[in-house]
Amino acid sequence: MEVEWGRYDVVKDLGFASLGGNLMNLEAVTSAIMGVDPSKVSYLTLGEAVFGPYDRVQGERAKSASGDGIPKR
Repeated sequence: MEVEWGRYDVVKDLGFASLGGNLMNLEAVTSAIMGVDPSKVSYLTLGEAVFGPYDRVQGERAKSASGDGIPKR
């Protein structure tokens, strides 16, 4: 899926949903679970300048807890 700020792959029937009160932390954690280094995600870097830093410890915990993470299709 192409959108104004980038490209996203849509995986149907993945069976995964995420919710959270702090969107910066939520995005960083879900990125880490998917095996993507949050510090390399451009919109998170931009978001930190506007909203403040995300909790890097939560991302590391999520990455450790997820094992192999979400399988790529």
